[in-house]
Amino acid sequence: MTRLGYGFGRGARGPATARPEALWRLATVRAGESAYGIGNVSTSNSARTSGRIRDMLSNAHMTALRYADAAFIIGSDQAETAVSPQSIQRALEIGPAVGRVTWSGSAIGTIPGGALLWSDDLLPGALGLSEFPPGAMVWHRSMKDNLVGDTRANFPMTGPGTPEGEDQRGTTIGVDRLMQTGALPADGGARAQIDGAPGVLIGLAKDHGPTVLVGGDSRFYGVSGNAGPGTGTAGGPPRMALEQAGIPHAMQARSGSKIQDFVAGDFAKPVLRIGIIAYVSDILCNWSVNDMSNGRTASQILGDIAALVAKAKEINPKVRIWWTTMAPSTNGSNIPVGLYANSANDGRQAFNNEIRTNFAAYGLSGLVDISAAVEDPTQTDRWADFANDSSDGLHSRQTGQAKEAAVIKAWADALPAPLAAY
Repeated sequence: MTRLGYGFGRGARGPATARPEALWRLATVRAGESAYGIGNVSTSNSARTSGRIRDMLSNAHMTALRYADAAFIIGSDQAETAVSPQSIQRALEIGPAVGRVTWSGSAIGTIPGGALLWSDDLLPGALGLSEFPPGAMVWHRSMKDNLVGDTRANFPMTGPGTPEGEDQRGTTIGVDRLMQTGALPADGGARAQIDGAPGVLIGLAKDHGPTVLVGGDSRFYGVSGNAGPGTGTAGGPPRMALEQAGIPHAMQARSGSKIQDFVAGDFAKPVLRIGIIAYVSDILCNWSVNDMSNGRTASQILGDIAALVAKAKEINPKVRIWWTTMAPSTNGSNIPVGLYANSANDGRQAFNNEIRTNFAAYGLSGLVDISAAVEDPTQTDRWADFANDSSDGLHSRQTGQAKEAAVIKAWADALPAPLAAY
C-alpha cells in the first residue's frame, strides 16, 4: 500500500514475555537525506534520468525494506518547500539479483508536490533471497520521467567526497535500465548530484543495532570539507564517523539552520521529516551556533533543546537524544566576538559548561564533546590550530572535521544496544 506522510510501521506485538518484536528502523548506512536544493528545470534532453548509487545495508537480519521518496526541499529556514510532482521507478540491486519496488502494486510511484511517498514492502523473495544479507553492499537503481519545465529535488547523498563509480546516471531518452545489473553508461556523466538516492529507507527486523538521526547546521553537513557521503575522509563529521562505524543514519543537517526554526510553531516546519524519529534509536544534533549568531542566548537555546527532546519522546518514547558542545566561532584572525567570547554573559562558554555538566536536566542522554577536539586548551573560545582546522573561523576545514569525526566515532562505537521492545 502506498503511504503518504509519516508511514509509521510496526511489527505485530506479542505478550509481555515474548521475544522482541520486529521493528522498522533505518536500514542502510548512506541513504536517508532530505533534498537540499532544486535541480535544474527539466528540458527535452533530460526528461528521463536513470541513477545507480552504492549503499550498505545494516547488520540486522531484515525481512522487508520500505523506500520513501520526497517532492520537497529543505532550506535554511527548515520549511518543507514543494517542487513539481515526480514519477519514480526503483529497484534494488544486490550482486547478480535485482528486485523492483512498487507502490500500491504499481511499478510507477507518483510523488505529489510537497509530499513524502512510501513504497510497498520490498521482500527478499523479489531478489531470490530468504533475507536481505546483513551488511551487504547494494545499489539503489532509479528512473525518473520528468515533465518539461518541472522542478526537481536533488538528493545530495552524492558529491565531491564520492569515490569514482559510486554514483552513476544516464539521461538517454527512452532507455529503460531499471532492471539491469551493473554500471550505467556514462551518457549522463558520473559523480554528478542526482536525485536517485532515497529520502528514507527502513527495514523490518528483530535485531537492529543503533540507528541515528542527525540534525544540525552546515558544520555537521560538512561545508568547507567535502560534503558527500561519509567516505572516511569527507562528508562532514557525523557522516564520516557513522559510515566508519557502520551505523545506519539519516542526515537532516542544513546550512544556516537553527533549532529555533525547527521547534517554532509547535514544529510547524519539519512536518514530514520529524516522523523519521520513529525509525531511530538515537538522535545526534549540533544546533547552537547559528542560533547564537542571531542573538539567542545559551539559556534560550537550551530551552529549545528541551522542547525538541519532549517532542521526540512523544514520537518515540525510547529514543535517546545527544547534543554536541559548540565549537569556537571567530573572525578571520581567530578572535571571538559577541556571545562567542568567553567573557560573554550567557554565551558559548555558558552553553558548553551547561551541556557538559547538566545535560540530563534537558532530557538528554549525554553529550559529544567535539569542541574539546578543536578548541585552544587555554583560550577555549579560539581554535587551537586555526590555520589548519578552520576555513573561516566558523567552519572546520577537512582536517578539523576529521578531528571532530573521531570524537563522534568514539561515541558511536560506545552506543549501547537500543532499548529492546517486548
